[in-house]
Amino acid sequence: MNSIVSDGIITLQVLSRPCLWLQWGCLMLLCFTMSREEMARLASLLREIRGDKSIRSFCADLDLHWSAWRNWEAGQSLPRLEHLQTISELKGWTLDQLSSYLRTGDPNLPPFSIEEILEYARKLPLEQRAEMARQLLAG
Repeated sequence: MNSIVSDGIITLQVLSRPCLWLQWGCLMLLCFTMSREEMARLASLLREIRGDKSIRSFCADLDLHWSAWRNWEAGQSLPRLEHLQTISELKGWTLDQLSSYLRTGDPNLPPFSIEEILEYARKLPLEQRAEMARQLLAG
């Protein structure tokens, strides 16, 4: 399993299925395997950002290997965190907005509903739920 951990979004390759995690404070929240719709949304966004340039030409400007971008557009893999950051910046978004866009189709909506967060939180061990509560109360 490959992963990059940082505040915000964490990308993982688990059994060749792309997953994203949202990091909230010291807690990891809500792993989801990207649906076909979300992968299609990412691919469409990548093509939009690239515009009329060839993949090779576009990637040369970013100092990125063209095959990585091709695989992202084809839905065969997910960009690592540093590349998600670059994609966000090229679009003029934050990582949170990119995550929201991938999940909901709207960069201005929260990436996860309250119901999804509560469903996940209910499955956490008691100590982690207590830590989540402490962080929520601390504001």
